Amino acid sequence: MKLIDELLQRVEKLESQHSNENEIMNLDEAASFLGFTRDYLRRLCFRKLIPFYKPTIKKTYFLRSELISWVKGRGKNARRH
Repeated sequence: MKLIDELLQRVEKLESQHSNENEIMNLDEAASFLGFTRDYLRRLCFRKLIPFYKPTIKKTYFLRSELISWVKGRGKNARRH
């Protein structure tokens, strides 16, 4: 639960700092935004546990608003159990 709270704080901080930045992020940007490694983010995509878009084999994209919703939703789910 501590990790979820830390992620929520990071997201809220980054959300306020980067509100004018592009909505679409590549794998590196999304990993940095969430505080994850590239490998961990790839595993989440492979398991379809996080929202992502893969228009080509080599490119993976994320929408900032969906990542924020995903983190907030994960925090709520973790607190319920």
